[in-house]
Amino acid sequence: MTSLQVLVVDDEPAIRQVVAAQLRKAGHTVEQAGDAETALERLLRGDVDIALSDIKLPNMSGIELLRQARA
Repeated sequence: MTSLQVLVVDDEPAIRQVVAAQLRKAGHTVEQAGDAETALERLLRGDVDIALSDIKLPNMSGIELLRQARA
């Protein structure tokens, strides 16, 4: 399996940490963001293979986050 650079976005730290731990256990490199603004900054750097985002985030939905990152 190929190792991926994964960004986990969730405003609940416990959820983020559990998901990140499982992804690391599977051999992936993981970064975390607790809000959409931080995640968008990270995504705009361009070296994330996959972003896993909660839909309900403060100030911006996960859907809107991904729309802005693609734009």
